[in-house]
Amino acid sequence: MKLTKFSLVIQTTAFIALFAVWQPLLGAQEGNANSTSTVQLSSSTTVASLRSRNEDALIAYRNRDFQSAISITLKEIQQSPSNLDSYAVLGWSLNALKRYDEAIRYTQQGRAYGSNDQRLIGIMAEAHFALGNDVNAIAFFQTYIAIIGRIPGYDTRYIRDAYRDLAEVFIRNGELHHADIALSSSIAWNRGSSALDPVRLSRLWSRLGYVRELLKDLVQARTAWEQARRLDPAMTEAQQALVRLQGSTNP
Repeated sequence: MKLTKFSLVIQTTAFIALFAVWQPLLGAQEGNANSTSTVQLSSSTTVASLRSRNEDALIAYRNRDFQSAISITLKEIQQSPSNLDSYAVLGWSLNALKRYDEAIRYTQQGRAYGSNDQRLIGIMAEAHFALGNDVNAIAFFQTYIAIIGRIPGYDTRYIRDAYRDLAEVFIRNGELHHADIALSSSIAWNRGSSALDPVRLSRLWSRLGYVRELLKDLVQARTAWEQARRLDPAMTEAQQALVRLQGSTNP
């Protein structure tokens, strides 16, 4: 969905404000990405049995047995409708199977019990992004980044990847300055134990070079393409771009 001018002004204004937030947070420690939610238990459900089923669903998800994870979590939700852990694994599994509409429906149901749960917000962002619901994708990505950027020990790869996907939303809507900011932020968050390998990181730099070329910022575009080639000397796209930009200056 193409952003309307009115909605884009609102969303990008929020994005500019959000961009100012991430810089002081770059000293946050990396750690385990898993979080624990407060779960309201029905009278017939014990903490031990609920934890056991949650772990079974998570194991199935991690083993890429997404259908089993879905079946387990749907049963959990029937017994404990406010179990945010179940909604999280269910949403992840539905997104993995590209069942995005269902992911949105169930996750929205779960957000009635925890609207600020970062896992559910991330699921909504991913699903709306995949469906091309750009206004919703931007809103959820921004909220997701704002929340997890303030959680001590949260794995920085989730912030990095959220900025990367946010950049793609801006690119497909022609908001190239915002795409530049989002890609630069994604690269800045690529650190610690979850840092990308050089070849995968080179793709972020090549995307940034592409955006800067479209912006006619040829000097900074060349810098980005040079970084991409340094990280992946075999990248044909970077080699071609540097030939194209050889000796170029900004207009």
